[in-house]
Amino acid sequence: MQKNDVYKTGIFKKDAEILRVLKIKEGKALVVDCVKSRMPWWISSSDLSGAVEISEDDLLEETGMCLPEDISAVANRVMHKRFHMIAGILPFVDDKKKRSFLIEEAVRMYGVSINTVKNYLISYLVYQNILVLAPNITILKRNRVFLPHIHRW
Repeated sequence: MQKNDVYKTGIFKKDAEILRVLKIKEGKALVVDCVKSRMPWWISSSDLSGAVEISEDDLLEETGMCLPEDISAVANRVMHKRFHMIAGILPFVDDKKKRSFLIEEAVRMYGVSINTVKNYLISYLVYQNILVLAPNITILKRNRVFLPHIHRW
């Protein structure tokens, strides 16, 4: 990372780490680890020295993520519901206390686990694309499409 790139957000690779810079504030950078998928944390901007900026396509290739190109109406609805769960948290992702409070609110409101909300949030922050929230679809007998976690027999 060049000295004049300190105020630039993006995706940076340093050794085995791939970090997405979400925000720059007072010489610190809010980053999320794209490989280990953990909640964002603050680091010194100087910690990114020696890191190489990579593109979105390189990120998808490095992490093995394949975004769906065409999704069904059911998958689209699920994807938008998941995004709606985390939409209120996104503006406060840099404030740990507020973020934790809003995650707990989403858990109560949507009846899902804390880990579910955190996983949706981290996935969205890493890839910055709503398509990562689309469910994996399995095609079963008789050409019926079922979501893996919503089987009703």
